[in-house]
Amino acid sequence: MYSSSGTFPDGTYALTAGPNLPDTEVGNQVSSLIFIATHGYDSHTWTVLNQGRFIADFSLLMDAGTAYRLFQSLRNGKK
Repeated sequence: MYSSSGTFPDGTYALTAGPNLPDTEVGNQVSSLIFIATHGYDSHTWTVLNQGRFIADFSLLMDAGTAYRLFQSLRNGKK
């Protein structure tokens, strides 16, 4: 995992995620996810490689059905 340097100031951050879909892949295989946390002018970006656990990891934060739908949406190229 890559993490940008610096500390996060106090406050609420908006978190977005987007897929990294190789153009040559068939079936929209997600090679990694790019996360961006923003708060005012502060922004941090990091990339997480696909190790086959995205849905299981998302299920730690939300119910499994929502985690599955979220991953399918990202797999289809949506942010």
